[in-house]
Amino acid sequence: MATLLLGTAPLHAASGDEAITLRVTGEAGMPFSAECTLKSAGGERTISVAQPAPYEAELVGSGLRCRIEASGPIEVEIVKGGNVSRTRSAGGRIQVSVGS
Repeated sequence: MATLLLGTAPLHAASGDEAITLRVTGEAGMPFSAECTLKSAGGERTISVAQPAPYEAELVGSGLRCRIEASGPIEVEIVKGGNVSRTRSAGGRIQVSVGS
């Protein structure tokens, strides 16, 4: 599984910012693309991903919103604190978000 660590600031560096995990699973090697907006006390930034599943990214922020496209079955999970947002799709486009 590919893991991407984004952001060099320590966890909880700014008010409201926490660890956020983005996981994309599906058939091993199935390509997917994602366009995500990470919100934090420092503002917003866009994260673009285009690679095969499985994928995991560890982020720091107050919220994450993603639009993901895949040609086959996929499951997307975003975890922030005790909040989990999870969705499955047989393929196509899906949206998932957590936090502010």
